[in-house]
Amino acid sequence: MQDATFERDLVQRTLTSFICDHEAGRDPDPAAYARRAPSAESRAELEHALEEYLDLSELLGQSSEARIGPYRIEGELGRGGMARVYEVWDTDLNRSLAMKVSRKVRLNVDGTVPPGQEREVARFLQEAQITSQLRHPGIVPVHQLGVDERGHVFFTMQLIEEETLGTIFSHLTKGEGGWTRPKVLGVLLKACEAVAFAHSRGVIHRDLKPQNVMVGRFGEVYVLDWGLAKLVDEEAPTSLGLFLQGSPAGRTIVTEPWTDDVPGEPTRLTRSGSVVGTPAYMAPEQAREERAAVGKHTDVYAMGAILYELLTGRAPFQDAGSDGSGTRQAVLERVSSGPPRSVTAFEPHAPAELVAICEKAMAHDVRARYASMVELKDDLQAFLERRAVKAYATGPLVELRMWVQRNRAVAASVAAVVLTVAVALAGWLHLREEQHRAALLRSDRGELFSLNQEVRELWPIRPDRVPNLERWIERAQGLAGRREEHALWLERGGEPVAAGFLTQLATFADPELGPIPQMEDRLDQARTIKERSVTGSEARILWAQARAAIIEDPRYGLDLEPQIGLLPLGPDPKTELWEFADLQTGDPPLRDADGRLIFNEETGLVLVLIPGGTDWLGVQSEFPSGQNYVAPDAEGRGGAVRNEELREVEVSAFLLSKFEMTQGQWLRVTGENPSQFGPGSAFENRVTDLTHPVELVEWGECRTIFARLGLRLPSEDEWEYAARAGTDTPWSSGPSKESLRGYANLADLSIPKAGLPTNDWEDWPDNDDGDAWHAPVDDYLPNPFGLHNVHGNVFEWCRDGWAISVQVVGPELRVVRGGAWNNKAAYLGSGYRIGAPPTLRRSSVGVRPARDL
Repeated sequence: MQDATFERDLVQRTLTSFICDHEAGRDPDPAAYARRAPSAESRAELEHALEEYLDLSELLGQSSEARIGPYRIEGELGRGGMARVYEVWDTDLNRSLAMKVSRKVRLNVDGTVPPGQEREVARFLQEAQITSQLRHPGIVPVHQLGVDERGHVFFTMQLIEEETLGTIFSHLTKGEGGWTRPKVLGVLLKACEAVAFAHSRGVIHRDLKPQNVMVGRFGEVYVLDWGLAKLVDEEAPTSLGLFLQGSPAGRTIVTEPWTDDVPGEPTRLTRSGSVVGTPAYMAPEQAREERAAVGKHTDVYAMGAILYELLTGRAPFQDAGSDGSGTRQAVLERVSSGPPRSVTAFEPHAPAELVAICEKAMAHDVRARYASMVELKDDLQAFLERRAVKAYATGPLVELRMWVQRNRAVAASVAAVVLTVAVALAGWLHLREEQHRAALLRSDRGELFSLNQEVRELWPIRPDRVPNLERWIERAQGLAGRREEHALWLERGGEPVAAGFLTQLATFADPELGPIPQMEDRLDQARTIKERSVTGSEARILWAQARAAIIEDPRYGLDLEPQIGLLPLGPDPKTELWEFADLQTGDPPLRDADGRLIFNEETGLVLVLIPGGTDWLGVQSEFPSGQNYVAPDAEGRGGAVRNEELREVEVSAFLLSKFEMTQGQWLRVTGENPSQFGPGSAFENRVTDLTHPVELVEWGECRTIFARLGLRLPSEDEWEYAARAGTDTPWSSGPSKESLRGYANLADLSIPKAGLPTNDWEDWPDNDDGDAWHAPVDDYLPNPFGLHNVHGNVFEWCRDGWAISVQVVGPELRVVRGGAWNNKAAYLGSGYRIGAPPTLRRSSVGVRPARDL
């Protein structure tokens, strides 16, 4: 344990030293600092964190006057593993340009290439030079290639400001922006023309995908990112040169052209054996790293994969893996082993001609594909012009059918000959259509029910939930897209039950109030939650600090492993107990200058790490100087209901919410807010919002929903242990009810002012806290563990059964604790407990979640 602690401390000190040296302008080397770590695992992790810090600080440190060479940086447009792309301002010609800057290459001060970076330099220069030589309207021209005084290698090109083809696919799916399938096919046709031109110059792209096709506002189509381009039919230049500006005599870098060819490895694409390209759009020969087999037909396959996504709404092999490091390898294995699932499996109504084009372009056998990009382009154009598509069918009958479609007026006169037959067929076809519509209605009613059920079940937010969420969204969008079809059938006299179904479907498909946006947001969170909570550079630093502090804190002594979904917020400045944000329930809060959490409607649960320990629970009313004494009240029951059993209890460390669960948090995880006093409820100058506690929630409902979130209800012992927080007075605030002022929302003069029913306010008629019902969960002062409203505001469910004795659990009732806004002070005591039916719904009953370590 001491060795592990020493290693963590050393890593943390090294990171701090690196940051100080960097901020002091000493330009530290991440690799050199990483070598200070004692183990190989720590060295790799530390070096990665340092490089991420440099990337982040470089981006955040750029001001409006930051420059690369003669260009002023205006902002970042995007980044990848090899380069960043910025929008820059050309101060000489007063124009905006795009600039690509290598992330892997930074030349020495004297202009020489650092050892081991020759390959990256050549690859970057070759991308710029190849792209500059492809002079076509569909390929963005390169303007300048250069190096600035800090060694950044860059090239500038025309700035394209509109949308990628991937974004347009999304617009098409949602019916936005006026995009139709024929219009998108026109974009694909222009992209084929640009790539065909590159092929005529002996260049293949090798990374065609929707994100690398850009569409301008006036219909311009560009094929971008030629970073993996390769010369196949012509010999590469004998050298690549780059003139360095800014040195007295100038300096030229001359390096060998970048190539995949590796002596002694005739079947590999790269020296490391890693595959270049994007797996989902990659041809089998590229996925298998068969260098000699990669050619123009490889780009044909990728263009077919883009057409596949257009037709199905999903990339090929999308179901090959889930989130995580195995995804890429899983897709590569699927690509290598065989074709993806057929287009008709996802889109049964896709035009047969387009399906045939897609299957021919993506043929696993190279010999079965289109021989060139020109042939693929010609078939797409034939489809758009309603001519015979060679990949689908040819011959006199096909040509006749296409002729009829192009010459409908002439064909109409010929059709009169067969009018009698058509009338006879019409009745039969109508009957078949009605049967089909009725079956589709029954199927979609069941689908709507299933989708609504799954909204509540697709938890917790984890990377392995990504495929399920993607399938839900795909099914939901398909169902919403059939709404108009059902409506037309109803207008034509369809089944009356369709009217009620259409009303339900309209609510479901509502772009603001329906569940689809909620599930899309849940999918985005699931894709990123691991990085945001555990693996990202900021999260790793926060977890390293938390683990080191918690293991050294004598109250804890825990080695707390990083947990997906939890982000350390640091210790509370007063209690010094560590707090964590539950990212699946909302945004992590920030702290103000005093260290107090800034809480709003979007804030998620904040969980306090409650230290384990031993304490006396329960009360007694016989010995005023004894442990946990409470004076008898008028009913003679003391401050607790039949809980006059002092017990010494040992509680293990656990996580408990700092606040009662809010209406906003409940709404985000269930899609509903059941509360009686919901947003907009007003009393005098106070208006309820989503920071108030959720109420009208049943015990069983809380238990089910928390289980889906990886949370739970606290046990009764855990609740009282945390509420007392080491105190033995009736309330954790002190021995008298006067100590509750500013500390608890309880029955007072505000309640009769609002006309609400309770007589408990008469117990303290001179008190008026201004809250006629529950208050925001962070309004009142916390107890010594930093927990707010453990006394008052709303009762809180515990998981235990109720009985007269805490030693005997009863099956009929469940325990609520803490008192509420409409109870007198005695009922807010740390030892006060009451039994309630698990189906109870009251505006005075809410919940405070717990979580196991």
